Amino acid sequence: MADEDTLLVDRVDRARIATDTSATLFVEAGAGSGKTHSLVERICHLILVDGVELDRIAAITFTEKAAAELRERVRTHLASFSGDAAEKAMEQIDTAAIGTLHSFAARIVSEHPLEAGVPPRVAVVDAMGSQLSFERRWRRMRAALFADEHAAPSGLTDALRIILGAGASLDQVRTLADALDRSWDRLILDDVAPTMAVADIDALLRAADEVVDSARDCTDPSDELLMRLSSIAEWRVAMADARSSTAWIAVAAECPTKGRGGRGPNWVGGAAMVKDIKSSIDELNAAAVAERTRYVASALTIVVHHLSRVIVDEAAERRRRGELEFHDLLVYARNVLRHDDVRRIVHSSYQRIMLDEFQDTDPLQLEIARLIVDGPDEPGRLFTVGDPKQSIYRFRRADIASYMAARDATDTADVVRLTTNFRSTKPVLSWVNSVFGSLIVPNAYVQPDYTPLDPAPGRPEWYVGTGWGPAPFVFEDSGEAVEDEHLLTASEVLRARESRDVARIIATALDQGWQKEAGGFRRIHPSASEPQRYLHPHPVARSTAVSREITR
Repeated sequence: MADEDTLLVDRVDRARIATDTSATLFVEAGAGSGKTHSLVERICHLILVDGVELDRIAAITFTEKAAAELRERVRTHLASFSGDAAEKAMEQIDTAAIGTLHSFAARIVSEHPLEAGVPPRVAVVDAMGSQLSFERRWRRMRAALFADEHAAPSGLTDALRIILGAGASLDQVRTLADALDRSWDRLILDDVAPTMAVADIDALLRAADEVVDSARDCTDPSDELLMRLSSIAEWRVAMADARSSTAWIAVAAECPTKGRGGRGPNWVGGAAMVKDIKSSIDELNAAAVAERTRYVASALTIVVHHLSRVIVDEAAERRRRGELEFHDLLVYARNVLRHDDVRRIVHSSYQRIMLDEFQDTDPLQLEIARLIVDGPDEPGRLFTVGDPKQSIYRFRRADIASYMAARDATDTADVVRLTTNFRSTKPVLSWVNSVFGSLIVPNAYVQPDYTPLDPAPGRPEWYVGTGWGPAPFVFEDSGEAVEDEHLLTASEVLRARESRDVARIIATALDQGWQKEAGGFRRIHPSASEPQRYLHPHPVARSTAVSREITR
């Protein structure tokens, strides 16, 4: 084992993760690089070597499944050691702060309910319950939006009519409400509701008149630019007719553009005049868009204000009842940690904070961690590990910019990388590095750079002479129809065609005797392989278009 460890290209970084517990390390761990194993080693080193008790360590990961796996792996590793430290840690393993961020936040809030402004007993609403609660909140919001004009808040009915008239759907309004609800802590409510802007239709009409007046300088009735000015004249009449209602919003969106016509010899001012007229038409279009946008934006501000009022009121009610959703827990944990006394207590309670899946952090999570670890004894208290290539939870407020800012704020010497991949073959890693290395281009705090993955020691070389099968390849849709394709939806057609092609590749692999590596890391022999075997799709999924094609 030791000999194989010395072959790892990232062995120095792995050793630092396991044993350099006095440093605040920022770990970038590629896919399949054994980050959980490294995390377990660091936790156990803290316990067995540094003398830090397990209940003074908070290990935070993204899902309950990952947290359960981490807890069991720590338990298994500790069980291989003897001594008082290991024995005490085994007694604490079931109550240790190894869990999701939300469970850790719930722990902080429940330990300080008075400062958090919640009842002594707090109930945590799960994801399904949160969704049902939002549906109830949305019904309340919708009732306010569509209330009788005399019962609705001033201006709200007209504002909603304007937004829907501008082309928005009720589903889009619901999506907006959902986004506001997910970030209720960021909502700022003015005491006085905003009011509608006054549309300056007269300015648009005057601008249209000035453009249309240019028509008198045309000497050819068939000139295409002259026809365009005629269209603008008609648009001007429609705008004037619609000015007394919100119908002008739709008319404004139809303002004619300059087109491509207009010959210089047909105009008194020649080509220069044609250019000036087209410039004036561009300015008219821009003015129409700007006025429409300003007016609709003011209506949207009113709707957002009243949606936000319901959302904030509901959040306050959840707090009063002590029925907190996941995001509520983060907000109140952050808020309570801003109390100096609470922060000192939590700082003392947790000597080490370890954040897994850090690429999916949001600014709130990072602030909670910073509030806990800040102090003169900060070095070594925070340990983060993540993979920027796997940042997928932006819809949950995950912010890759926060990840990159935290990395940049870390001393370069303390940014360590796990690049050895224990999961994939050399051809797969070579293909992945080639594709992602060319597609991923660093871009400030938007896109991190790509770090290539290295194969684990002992992975065999694949080449034509082995006869094990081809390297990774891309196959395209040939356009060949599948059975009963006319009965399928567009998405079902795509899945069925893909499944058929995958099935053909599986059949080819079995027929030609494609091989796979035998064993796993530390057990793979450079020349060891075994034939691919076909595993039947799970019977529960056989009715789908995908499994039906693969099974057939």
